[in-house]
Amino acid sequence: MAPDALETWYDGIDQDCDGGSDYDQDMDGVDAALHGGTDCDDGAATTYPGAPDPFYDGIDANCDGASDYDQDGDGHDNAGFGGDDCQDADATIYPGASERYYDGIDANCDASDEYDADGDGHASAGFGGDDCNEANAAVYPGAPETYYDGVDSNCDASDEYDADGDGHDAMDHGGDDCDDTEPAAYPGGTEVVHDGIDQDCDGLTDDADVDGDGVNWPDDCDDDDASISQGCDDPGDTANDTAGGSDTAGDDGSSDGSSDRSDSEVKTAGGCTTAPAGSASWSVLAVLGLAASALRRRKA
Repeated sequence: MAPDALETWYDGIDQDCDGGSDYDQDMDGVDAALHGGTDCDDGAATTYPGAPDPFYDGIDANCDGASDYDQDGDGHDNAGFGGDDCQDADATIYPGASERYYDGIDANCDASDEYDADGDGHASAGFGGDDCNEANAAVYPGAPETYYDGVDSNCDASDEYDADGDGHDAMDHGGDDCDDTEPAAYPGGTEVVHDGIDQDCDGLTDDADVDGDGVNWPDDCDDDDASISQGCDDPGDTANDTAGGSDTAGDDGSSDGSSDRSDSEVKTAGGCTTAPAGSASWSVLAVLGLAASALRRRKA
């Protein structure tokens, strides 16, 4: 042993008589970890517990055993060095972290829109998007609309209880629209007679009795003329027409079949016209009547 002797490390002998530890080869003041110390790399004087540790150089300079690629110590290596941490300077950001929407930070590293909490592909209307309800993934512009459920599914701000969009809510939901499937039907709508739709919601189905003669269309063959009623078998004798379309005694004292006109009729597109079936019989009776009158005059 002499001051100029060559030191042999880790043999417990201070060959060069410098008084330094034989287990601290790099002389950083920390013995080698393999010999009872805490220096994880006794060949580098810049490596020891508490030393400054530049991240991402592959060297555990402070000997803490942590990954050199996990600067924020959240257990996830930097995505730029083979890991999955999208922000290695913030320990609250990593895959699986709790997401706080609308703060502009992708806390869970899923790369989804920070302003689309329900994940329907539409950002919140409150943050520059067009989604009117960020708590429901079934609600967004263009979504199928289910009327009468109180939810504006397609975000068009239209009345949920006015399915036909005529400005009147359905009767079944507190409104006055008698047919919420027909835009032309609502109180005050223009009535189109005889089309099967109650456009003005007056409760008269299709204004069945336009002429007010008490007989509904289509039983009334001319619903524009109150003088022509249901039977239309005896024009000029409509007061005695019945629902069955036959004459009753009272106009000429005869029963059906021998009325002032025959019950046989022909109904045309323009209304109700008649074609008496017994015209020949009426001619014979007329001749016989004239003959009888002449006979009575002679006897007188």
